[in-house]
Amino acid sequence: MIQKEKEVIKLENGKTISYSVYGNENGLPILMCHGVNGTRMQAMKFADTANELNLKLITPDRPGYGESTAVEKRDYLEWADEISEFLDILGIEKLGILGISAGANYALACVYKYPNRFRKAVMVSATSGAFLYRKGSEKKLAEMVLSHPKLLHLYMGFVAKANGKTKELKFNLQKFGLSDSDVELFENLDIPELIDMSEREAYINGPEAPASDVLRMLKDIDFDSRSIKKQITFWYGAQDKIVPLETMAFIEKIVPKYKLVIKSEAGHLLIFQHLREILSEFV
Repeated sequence: MIQKEKEVIKLENGKTISYSVYGNENGLPILMCHGVNGTRMQAMKFADTANELNLKLITPDRPGYGESTAVEKRDYLEWADEISEFLDILGIEKLGILGISAGANYALACVYKYPNRFRKAVMVSATSGAFLYRKGSEKKLAEMVLSHPKLLHLYMGFVAKANGKTKELKFNLQKFGLSDSDVELFENLDIPELIDMSEREAYINGPEAPASDVLRMLKDIDFDSRSIKKQITFWYGAQDKIVPLETMAFIEKIVPKYKLVIKSEAGHLLIFQHLREILSEFV
């Protein structure tokens, strides 16, 4: 169930945060942090399952996505502060938090800065710090992007322009970097349509926000996540090409207490395959 398709909240500093609410209006609240190219709309396919599990998914757009005020620099802890104010305005004191892909970095920052606010923290296909532990050509690609960020902005600009092009071109771009299991899932579900809607909101202000997210994701997190005392649950697909299993070593380097769940048949889009199991973590 879609409770709120889009609402906009204004913070004391004048910035705005656009957000959606999915699931059961009276359910246990869960803050969902979307991935790169995603927006608040990324949770649209999760609405019915959330409703059945008596959960309410609150999905804010990060700066520059949707109608959330853009910022020049990605700052995880600044975002955590703004989310805390955002939750105060909504009247929510305690809740769970779900980080998807690059959104896990921001979710970890929220848990680090406001540990007593979040009952349970679950990260799915998390990229947090993972690129620092890549090897071979993938590591070289990450280093090249960091050294020449304009290349990434050019690519993201191409993706933004593809929003108005043919579906074939658009969907081929969406499948870039996905594993075989992801592509099969991608083609059998209505994921392309969902991603298309979400990306239009992600690029509504141009490619700057998604590009900045990727550049920030390639660097290490800039807060002492090792001091987080809460157990963090990480879900990964063994077929994930974006965050392959050999990078899992980074988890023990960023958090002291964690639970690791690996699904052998899944890739980066594993949340679409194991949604009920993942959301059941909060029940």
